[in-house]
Amino acid sequence: MQTVKLSKVTVTGADDSIDPSAIKDISRLYPFVEWGILISSASHPRGGPRFPSGKWIAEMLDVVEGSDIKLSVHLCGAWVRAVCRGVWDWSVGWTLAKLLVVAQRVQLNFHGYKHLVEMPVFAERLCARSSNEFILQCDGVNDDLIREVHDTAKNTSILHDVSGGAGVLPKRWPNLIKGVANGYAGGLSAENVADELREIEDVVGDETIWIDAETRLRIDDDRQLSIPAVHEYLDAAKPWVANA
Repeated sequence: MQTVKLSKVTVTGADDSIDPSAIKDISRLYPFVEWGILISSASHPRGGPRFPSGKWIAEMLDVVEGSDIKLSVHLCGAWVRAVCRGVWDWSVGWTLAKLLVVAQRVQLNFHGYKHLVEMPVFAERLCARSSNEFILQCDGVNDDLIREVHDTAKNTSILHDVSGGAGVLPKRWPNLIKGVANGYAGGLSAENVADELREIEDVVGDETIWIDAETRLRIDDDRQLSIPAVHEYLDAAKPWVANA
């Protein structure tokens, strides 16, 4: 009997390899899907694999405007380091500024790098942006920091991801951290998500979580997000979704 429930299922890495209208079409079929949009100072605005261009983001925002499509922004690189210092006034331009407003959640991708954090400024800045939920990547390196931040900033959640976007399944899924929303990522795909959710269930019980897939939804040497793979992944996860 299934006990674990999914609040949402995230697909990360939508980019210029797909038409922005696909986000609306897929969301209509799977209302529980959340689109994780990767951004970094190194890739913006020209974009690249997994990182959409500024033009694509602008078109995508037009597509989702007025809808209840779920979006999360996944910050990477220098912009994460700036946020950790409590600096939010970096120049991102109108398109990314709008994306940060429209997205319900903002994920800070630590990628196994020990970040220098200005506390309590960092936590206070997260609290001040109360319209966003901030996802902190629990990567085995910054875990103590994450627990400290959550003591102050209650609008934070945790993504257990020691893979760092490499698409590698963990040997064992990490234990759930009580008192905060938990997500799980690392090597999930259409082929394994049902089996891995049963493994995750062993450590989370009947809690409600979310899951996130990225690498194994891509084809053509990482140059393209596979729409068929996204459909298969969402179909496979759907039985676990609460109120699907």
